[in-house]
Amino acid sequence: RNSQSIKIKTQLDRIKRDIQAKETSLRTEYQTIINLSSELSSLRNSGQFTEYNSRVPIYNQKVSEYNAQVRVVQDDVDLYNSLVSKLESLQIEIKDLYQKLDSRPQTL
Repeated sequence: RNSQSIKIKTQLDRIKRDIQAKETSLRTEYQTIINLSSELSSLRNSGQFTEYNSRVPIYNQKVSEYNAQVRVVQDDVDLYNSLVSKLESLQIEIKDLYQKLDSRPQTL
């Protein structure tokens, strides 16, 4: 059981690093989308509709990619939370086993 606990902790560390790296990437992508949105607004407001229309698919693709990355991070967070729950249950089980193996009298 203790080895399972160590394995889960190792997985949690790896997943946490992955989430942090992906969040950093998402912040960069978000800023790119904000910049593209500003450019599109400027093009539309200045009447440059041909250029505007040519850039909309690029913007839409960036948003789709961003949303896909957000879903991956959400899945990673769900997995992380699931492993935390599993680790907590395992730690309780280990504690209970140690208490059962303890031959000292219990105090009230």
